[in-house]
Amino acid sequence: MKILIVDDDRVLADILAYTFRRDDFQVVLAYDGLTALTMFAQEQPELVILDVNLPGLDGFTVCHQLRQESDTPIIMLTVRGEDDDIVHGLELGADDYVPKPFSPRQLVARAHAVLRRFKQTAAMQHEDEQVSEMENQPALRPAARLVTSRPLQVGHL
Repeated sequence: MKILIVDDDRVLADILAYTFRRDDFQVVLAYDGLTALTMFAQEQPELVILDVNLPGLDGFTVCHQLRQESDTPIIMLTVRGEDDDIVHGLELGADDYVPKPFSPRQLVARAHAVLRRFKQTAAMQHEDEQVSEMENQPALRPAARLVTSRPLQVGHL
């Protein structure tokens, strides 16, 4: 499972990378918003951990741009823990919002939970697409062949 960690605090980013690697994640790091977008396009991670206070493009802008092109789960991780910031991040498309300070173990658990929900949702969407595809192919609908356009004659039953 590949994860993109975006934080301008290199020490914290390294700690997070170590923590996630211990939990068998493959980790890609970015330290600013523009690099985050580039790394996302190149690496196609399954999850993004995203700080808000980044040089260049801030995390809110990065979140918005990522959400325009992908439904990859995003967890915001930031010192900006006011209600307005949390609501703004979630409205932009973040799947979770974790204010600093935080527990690295809890962040890993949240990552697993977000990924689990994402996979379940993706599986359900795939099932819905298959059902819809079957409904659009008359040969796959045996019941459709039984329906005729002749009116029902009540007296002939």
